[in-house]
Amino acid sequence: MANSFRVYDLWGIFLSHVLELVADSKASIREAAVEALGRAITGTLTNLNVSVEEESTEGLEHMLLVALEALHNDDKEVDVQVGVLKVLSQVLQRNGERLTDGWTPVFRLLAAVAGNNSPEIVPLGCESLQIIYNNFMDKMSLKRIQKCLEVAELYGKQQADINVSLTVISLLWNVGDMLGTRSAEEGQGQEEATGPVRYTDEVGVLFEVIYNALFNISRDSRPEVRNSGARTLFAVATAH
Repeated sequence: MANSFRVYDLWGIFLSHVLELVADSKASIREAAVEALGRAITGTLTNLNVSVEEESTEGLEHMLLVALEALHNDDKEVDVQVGVLKVLSQVLQRNGERLTDGWTPVFRLLAAVAGNNSPEIVPLGCESLQIIYNNFMDKMSLKRIQKCLEVAELYGKQQADINVSLTVISLLWNVGDMLGTRSAEEGQGQEEATGPVRYTDEVGVLFEVIYNALFNISRDSRPEVRNSGARTLFAVATAH
């Protein structure tokens, strides 16, 4: 932590040692390695945000967080994958508000988790997705919101955990409501001047993503998911 300003020089050395340890046959050593990686990432991100010029943090964020993505995708040990997702949750809770380019590997990791089809792994990925939706979505650019919606659809369609799919349907409803509220606030006074408030093209694209996601989820083989998705699709369409 005292050498965060040398992170470019030290990260490769540190990460190669972590990768060596997560290949160990002992679960306790693998767990310790993932915990150390988590402390290094969260601590370095915190130090970077207070000590490094803003324009130079984006590449560093990507370098640090892509390690989590690679570790999850390359390691087949469930305990390592669980540890990676716990680290991701810590990163989001402690540093999510200040992330910029780091969102790219975060979304890729969450997308990979959704395709894991493991009842143990998928719910942990959904927990991180909920943290993003509940705390950072209203501060994101429209482009990042679109990517987050695309990842959410993957969780809605996964077959490992029905509760995850139902949770995602609620999240999609909440985002639609947020977008409608944001557009109404931005268009205050417009109705009196030029008629009813119209959504911008960008927001219209996001609503289309939400509609498509709910439509696809409504074709699920599970009746509970199918019915909830269909009801929510028409509710969003009616409201917005």
